[in-house]
This record gives sequence, structure tokens and C-alpha cells, in this order.
Amino acid sequence: MKLIVQIPCYNEEDNVLNVLNSIPKSIEGIDEIDIVVIDDGSSDKTADIARENGANVVSMLHAGLSGAFLKGIDYAIENNADILVNIDGDNQYDASSMVDLIKPIIDNQCDISIGTRPIDSIKAFSPIKKKLQKFGSTILKIISNMDIKDAASGFRAYNKNALLNLNVFNSFTYTIESIIQASNKGLVIKCVDIKVNEQKNRTSKLFKSNLDYIL
Repeated sequence: MKLIVQIPCYNEEDNVLNVLNSIPKSIEGIDEIDIVVIDDGSSDKTADIARENGANVVSMLHAGLSGAFLKGIDYAIENNADILVNIDGDNQYDASSMVDLIKPIIDNQCDISIGTRPIDSIKAFSPIKKKLQKFGSTILKIISNMDIKDAASGFRAYNKNALLNLNVFNSFTYTIESIIQASNKGLVIKCVDIKVNEQKNRTSKLFKSNLDYIL
């Protein structure tokens, strides 16, 4: 069984090495692990650091999170991935949780597994952001009729069936749309508790404010 781990990056030279080093070298049930950095038009040394440390690099013009995610799906399909894991390049997620994240897929329990962050204990999240995260997940739970606990989480795993059935049209982010699509197409989603790395509260590269994200 082949696992491809994709890391979408936009100017993450300060974080990409930590992400690469934290990815498990072997996982029970997985025969091959291929790590690819999707370089979303970075102007820093992200791509160079990734290559120097053994990762494959797919470079593209800056297209945002959705564009990088779709590029990774194309790479995974072209390289015969049985499972694709997406983990962000900002080192927010603890990559050791990858073992738990993909286990439901290895055991044929679901098509997609979504890492559920311990929102209440993340110090970098303001009280209003924590409330908005929970509110958004509740809305998605109603819309998708699925028990989604962390709709905005970017730490996810997909089996081959999911990769072949998902299309993303929103140029802003894929996280919400892909859940609704999965529901409409009968794909099974399972939520898995994951660990996160403590970070300083840094400015998001995806949106300017919580209101911007909501809109």
C-alpha cells in the first residue's frame, strides 16, 4: 500500500523542515511513503529546503490553498497513491498523529478521515476564533448530515475512491466544499482526534480576519 504525504507550502522556509522531519518514516500497513511538497509559488527557499531533505517538489504559480490541494491530488493519482494525506506546511499539526489518521482508511472504515484538533486547548486561538470554529463545524454538520467536529482542519487523509471523486471549484479553500461534496457523493467521513504543535499566534496567509473567512 502506497501513502503519499502532500505538504502545500507558500513561503514556509521557517517551518517546512520541521514538518518533513516529523513525518513518520514507517507506518504499519503501509509499504511505501512518498513525501511531496506542493510549492505554491514561494519566493523564499521553501522548495530548496524540501529538495535538500529528500522530498519531491511540485512547483506551480501561486494559486492559493485550493489550487495547491488540487495539484497534490493530481500528483497522487498520477503516482498511484492508495492513500493521500494532506498536512499543512506551517507545522501546526503534529505529524505523529498521521498513524491514527490513516488507520480508519487502512481498515476500510471510511473514505476520508479528518483530524480533529483540541480547539479549546490551542493557546494561539483567541476565544472568538474558538467559538467560530465550533459554530462553523456545527453548521457543516447540519448541511452535510455528517458528524464533523473540525470542519476547517487541513490534516486529512483520503483513499483512492475519494481522490477520484472529489472536485474543488472554490478558489479560496477546499476544506468546506470537499465535506459537502463527500456527503453528496456518498463518501464516508470519519473524524480522528489529533495532536497539534504549540505556535505563536501568526497572521494567516489564507484570510485577513475571522470575518473575511466567514464571508
